Amino acid sequence: MDDIKKTFHPALRTYLLYFPLLVIALVLVLFTVELWGMVLSILDIKGLSAWVNGEVLVNSTQMIGSVGIIWILLTVLINYYGTTLLIDSHGLTFNKGIVTRNVTHIRFAEIRTIGLRQGLLDRLLNIGILEFASSGTDDVDIRFINIANPTGVKAEIETIIEQQIQGQ
Repeated sequence: MDDIKKTFHPALRTYLLYFPLLVIALVLVLFTVELWGMVLSILDIKGLSAWVNGEVLVNSTQMIGSVGIIWILLTVLINYYGTTLLIDSHGLTFNKGIVTRNVTHIRFAEIRTIGLRQGLLDRLLNIGILEFASSGTDDVDIRFINIANPTGVKAEIETIIEQQIQGQ
């Protein structure tokens, strides 16, 4: 049992909803002039007023798009790398956070229940929420959101627990 060591992160497919926002931000950066031309033609405006500086308008739009791209990428990377579930021979260790850390460890012998929650979209994407409660508390100790193949991970952990019980 000493050779067990697996690390899980949230499934990247859970971040598909960020994709349209990323496309919009990229359009703001790459096609700013064309976008403003289209907006002005839709509004039937023939030219900019004297008080509107076109260069500032274009640069501001590109900056907003750039900030959006950076925000989306940082959000995905921080959520992905900042949330891990480590399964080793000692039990489960849940790490959350990059700048600050929140670490919860449960030994296999102390796991009271393993819960699995999936909605319809979660089942279609094969993701879900795994919840682990230990014998020392009344509440859920570890809640891993958006784990890939949650039924397989749950079954794998249950197998490890059964092997440890039989090995005692």
